[in-house]
Amino acid sequence: MLLELIIALSLSPSLAQQQEEEEPLPEPVMAALEDLDKSFRSRLDFAIIASIGRAKEVDHPEVVARIAGVLDHRKPAVRRTAVGALAEMELDEARLALEQYWRTGKRLAIDPDLADRTLRAIGRHGHADSFEIFSDVAWMREDGEPVPIELLRTKVRGLARIREPRSVDRLVELFVEVPVERHEDLRLDFRLALLVLTGEDSDSITWWQRWLERLPEDYGVPEGLPDLATADRLDWLTYWGLPPEAEMDEDLRDRRERHRGRR
Repeated sequence: MLLELIIALSLSPSLAQQQEEEEPLPEPVMAALEDLDKSFRSRLDFAIIASIGRAKEVDHPEVVARIAGVLDHRKPAVRRTAVGALAEMELDEARLALEQYWRTGKRLAIDPDLADRTLRAIGRHGHADSFEIFSDVAWMREDGEPVPIELLRTKVRGLARIREPRSVDRLVELFVEVPVERHEDLRLDFRLALLVLTGEDSDSITWWQRWLERLPEDYGVPEGLPDLATADRLDWLTYWGLPPEAEMDEDLRDRRERHRGRR
């Protein structure tokens, strides 16, 4: 047994050999990291903001980690820039960093704007694993004050970024539960969220309850956005900072392109 262990160890590469065999980071990544580190050392807000703006174009886990390191920066402008950058970066590490910050960020409780930006950034990624974040809705804060309407609005709309039946179910549940004093503030957000998911258009709680009751248990949600009215589509995509053609159903996109070609 001892002999077998000695042979195994002798055949295994040493730590130094493993490090030598690791491929170096690509040049754009190294440049982005050096740029970020230089700006961090300068402690100049404008330099940090500018370097984050450049680095967000380099999708790499190391770059994500560097940017995530300033999410709780002392200056609001730097925090907002970091959140915005992670919203735009397509790597799943960016979403995970935002979700971790949502759960542990010290400044979120005292900075409602930052909290809403962080929640929107997570929603922009539209990942199924974010469902619990958006489905967990409290109408009042622990101190007895109402939850800011902006956060509630983003929670409602964020559920519709997860195109699954459970999002529809939860939205209808929340529409029923919403306090009377918040109903009018959120009525159109529920309408748009459910419209985006189902293609059905109503702002009536009763209508949605009856609609859901008629569906089979194994109903599905279409993959792409329905053919929304221009105002609704603009509202939806602008809210998440998405481009005009984002998440459009392929058949719908083809029809629109053919329509443009005939004009």
